[in-house]
Amino acid sequence: GYTATAAGAAKFPNACDNAAYGVEVVLSPRTTLRQLDGKVAICDRDANVATNSSPAAIWQAGAADGGWRGTPDPAVSTAVLSFRTTGQICLPWIGCFPLASGTATFLNGSANRGWIVDGSSAQARFSCTAAFGGACIGDVNFQGRGIGQTSSAAPSPGPVTSLDVIATGTATERDTLWAIYNDGAIGSEIKLYLPGSATALCGSFFPYSPDSMISGRHVTLAYDLLSTESDPIAGLLPCRSVQIDRQQLRGAGVDLKVSAYRSVPIYNTVHIGLELDGFELRAGWDLSPTAATSPGWSDPTNLLPSASGAVSDGAHSGFSLQCVPGFLGFDVTCPTDTRTVTVSGFDNTRDPHVPVSGTLQAAGIVITGNTSDRAWFTGRGLYDVDRSPTVDRYSTISVTISNLRGSAGSCTANWPKVPFWGQGLYLNLLDSTVAGTCSTVLTNAEQLIGATAAVTVYLRINDAPVWCASASSCDYFGVRVDSVRLSTVTSGDYTRPRAPMLMTIGNDSATGPSTFNVFGQVSMPRNDLTIRWNGPSPRVDGGTNDGDPVPIGGGNMILAGLGSFVDADGEAGIICCSPTKPAERIVDLVARRQGDATVVGTARIRVSDLNGPGAGLAIEDWSIGS
Repeated sequence: GYTATAAGAAKFPNACDNAAYGVEVVLSPRTTLRQLDGKVAICDRDANVATNSSPAAIWQAGAADGGWRGTPDPAVSTAVLSFRTTGQICLPWIGCFPLASGTATFLNGSANRGWIVDGSSAQARFSCTAAFGGACIGDVNFQGRGIGQTSSAAPSPGPVTSLDVIATGTATERDTLWAIYNDGAIGSEIKLYLPGSATALCGSFFPYSPDSMISGRHVTLAYDLLSTESDPIAGLLPCRSVQIDRQQLRGAGVDLKVSAYRSVPIYNTVHIGLELDGFELRAGWDLSPTAATSPGWSDPTNLLPSASGAVSDGAHSGFSLQCVPGFLGFDVTCPTDTRTVTVSGFDNTRDPHVPVSGTLQAAGIVITGNTSDRAWFTGRGLYDVDRSPTVDRYSTISVTISNLRGSAGSCTANWPKVPFWGQGLYLNLLDSTVAGTCSTVLTNAEQLIGATAAVTVYLRINDAPVWCASASSCDYFGVRVDSVRLSTVTSGDYTRPRAPMLMTIGNDSATGPSTFNVFGQVSMPRNDLTIRWNGPSPRVDGGTNDGDPVPIGGGNMILAGLGSFVDADGEAGIICCSPTKPAERIVDLVARRQGDATVVGTARIRVSDLNGPGAGLAIEDWSIGS
């Protein structure tokens, strides 16, 4: 309620403006306050009276969960496919005829029940005959219900600040003419259902799907349902616009609809294959870098921002290469290169800030990005998909994570894949089959707080062209990294604060002795409070004379631990609550007749101030005389 100037002139220790609404300071489970000098007064949202019905002046969550993940119940999970064709030719006096036709089948049964957990993947195959630009579109809708309902781990209450669908799959029988994106209509469509509901709560569309140029190479993607980059689905709110509590996720449902597009320029019979091995719904804790550097990437205007994470700002990191023709344009050679972008200071960027110290159940690095067959990229974010990628067969990504907390040191992991078409590539750091050491080094999420990740991309074109007319007409190919984050899920609660809270009372300064007083409730179940009395304790009149002492906390206090140290020149004051009256008291009322003082009535009343002065009244006994 004060300006900075007025606050400096306020009368401490009780510098509260009783006409103002006050504050509620919300701490994460690892946040601490340190007051080494000066005067601090924290006034609760009802500055006149500290009560249980008013928000605490300082509040800290009593429990911090490590996130939650769930897979669908196989008994109620299935897959459904559909098939469409586009394009027609119209002849005078004859009529219009479609330019494409085809069939769609499942390769392992019509229902595909159980494909999510038992390893029998849902494989759909589309056969398409088309001509003169005719196209076939295959849709597979993977339906998972009862997510996490059979697990013993239930999500804790609290707002959802990170929500991903982690899906593993591939496209099969793909060639260079195949594409999953066509005018914004082809890609992955995800709908989220609350438990027991037949109507989707929200949805998000992404212009990509799990896909690989190599037959049998499966790709794992993280679809960020809260991303501002995703498109809404007609008739549904985007999931980022819906308030979801984590407890609503157990038993929820997800539809993951993947659509593939295949066109034929002249005439041919072609095939589209889609396969999904499973997915999980994850409400974990994301760690994002706070700084990034990428020396050696070709375009200085496309560096990751100093506060990395947003794709839509156009600040990216990447590089491109160009093939070189030989004699008379033949014997074309294409260079390879390796570049690194370093992102550092990993921490939580969304409230609440929660690292956890239980065992890691899941830890993966999510890298979004694109590839291109041009000199540079044509757009920003997910929709830089002008042409099919040309570098996803041989190019690789490796990650070195360093500055790990504790004695873990560093670790490495390597994957034979790069993201394209805006994909959020999920690289599992705990996968023991991945070349590297992270699966044996990482044990808890707190190791990753403040870590540094060096993301190294090896770039190689899939196939060199046979001939180039000139050096300027030879093929370009490139890769770009848009954002990097860590996704973690941990079993068990966070068990300790980052450091004790330290309050120093009585240090001499130009404005008098230092003070720290909270006029309201204090709830810090995860923090120890350490008070150092280095001088006179705070008094009502702000001085050191006989004024009434003012406690450090003016209402109920909940602490993990308490330490109080008195310096040789210090004076120990009151730590908790008001010294003038108890929270509950018994009052005896007596009524006497005027004149002779005869008792005509008595009452014993219990008065409670827990919800405000005199807010709780109970008559324990009463009598009325004759």
